[in-house]
Amino acid sequence: MADLRRLLYRGYFPINVPQPFSTTDFARLLSDGTKTHRGFLRPTDPGAREKYELAEHNLARVGQLRRVLGIPNPVPFYTLAMDICANWSAIDRELNRGSLSVSRPIPVTRGARAFAAYAGFPDRGRIRARRRVGFRYVLFADVQKFYPSVYTHAAPWALHTKAVAKQRRNDRTLLGNRLDGWIRDAQDAQSVGLPIGPDTSWILSELVLTGVDRILEKRLSNLVGIRSVDDYELYFRTPGEAEEALAILQTALAVYGLALNQHKTRIENLPVPLEDTWPMKLRDLRMRRGPVAQISDLLAYFSNAFELAQQHPTASVLRFALSRVRRVPLHGTSWQTFQDLLFQCAVAEPGTLQYVLATLRRWQRLGHAVDADRFQETVAEIIGKHLPLAHGSEVAWALWASVALAIPLVKAVIKNLPRTTDPLVPILALHAESIGLAPGLNKARWQKLVVEDELYGPNWLLVYEGTQRNWLSPGPADPIKKHRAFKHLRSNKVSFYRSNASAEYIPPWRRSLGLPQLIGYGL
Repeated sequence: MADLRRLLYRGYFPINVPQPFSTTDFARLLSDGTKTHRGFLRPTDPGAREKYELAEHNLARVGQLRRVLGIPNPVPFYTLAMDICANWSAIDRELNRGSLSVSRPIPVTRGARAFAAYAGFPDRGRIRARRRVGFRYVLFADVQKFYPSVYTHAAPWALHTKAVAKQRRNDRTLLGNRLDGWIRDAQDAQSVGLPIGPDTSWILSELVLTGVDRILEKRLSNLVGIRSVDDYELYFRTPGEAEEALAILQTALAVYGLALNQHKTRIENLPVPLEDTWPMKLRDLRMRRGPVAQISDLLAYFSNAFELAQQHPTASVLRFALSRVRRVPLHGTSWQTFQDLLFQCAVAEPGTLQYVLATLRRWQRLGHAVDADRFQETVAEIIGKHLPLAHGSEVAWALWASVALAIPLVKAVIKNLPRTTDPLVPILALHAESIGLAPGLNKARWQKLVVEDELYGPNWLLVYEGTQRNWLSPGPADPIKKHRAFKHLRSNKVSFYRSNASAEYIPPWRRSLGLPQLIGYGL
């Protein structure tokens, strides 16, 4: 069974946000699913507003177009999560009706998220090897912009069939209709797109694509292949069979209002590689003990990593390289060279900043001084480049690194921070200012957002946390007091930000693989 507390704790905020952003308190308070909580989160007052907007956080992706994560308001997210958990048996039964998915979500009691994929990354090469036996051709197909383009109405279509869902579109006794409604409540009534990040969206995406799989299986006898989220890999004995399957797949997707990405759809002769081969070239980590030899080994290792990163511009080479070298024993004379290499990685690929920060914080805790001047230069370069482009994840991680290492921001960075449009960056900037790392920070623009309407908008987290921690003034009108849900959260000491979070923590799946992906989102 799906556990509500774990879904609220591990399945709400995207895994890619800095460690201080947490839903631990939220899960602790609301996981019992009582009618009291249900009533306070679903306003019943005449004319009460129930539509909320997503907080959107712009995420860096290696060598690719960026991904916009969606953080739902806690009010509609809670009702969605509660309905999914209460009806998990029915949802799981539908997910098990298809045979292709290796990314089907399974509830877990341990790990970084509330759900784990049916087959993790280490298992997929083995599954490919077994299912490809006896076939000569493979069809690779990718759904075009699945998360931004899928209809929320596709949930009831998948659960109840399209005909039934349309005939009973206002029938709230249908689970699919309720799920559709909760999703739209979280995104200002929009019926196109799912927020990227929460586990709830992964579950709904699998429901829809399992419906597509079942159409394929009905029309193609003895279909063999795998689907990983929205990527298909189907095996055939002749080119004609593959071409027929491609046409049927396009038709099946169209039933759900989806289409293929033509640039990533192709038919190839087998055999083709089962896995990426570049990680093998970084697994032989040789680090001698002598100071001169160790510096030489560090330079050789990172030179290899930099070369592989150039050869594989869309792969997470540097993140993998950093995950391998985080805990190697270092000679004191190697520390400065190691830092210089870490700072190069942070600038070259800002998505590595979490690994750079974890490594620096670990060695700082062990008594090694971080080069503050070089660090400030690195942070200034990252924020100076990415803040004007509205690249929220790079700026957020750079700010959190400064806070975690207790290194002040330079004046130029402090001056430009109020220009951000990202909902997470102001909270980190206010935290930095509160502990003396961002003196003179201009908070006027953010203070103007402390109004009740913003609790329904993309800045709900800023208004709630800012006033909760006295980083912003609630004013005489105090919007939290006027909103029954947020008032209840504040009275129960719920916070969505942990100022004492560990900067060294990296979820186990990321430590072992060095991958930026979260199963379900291809991040």
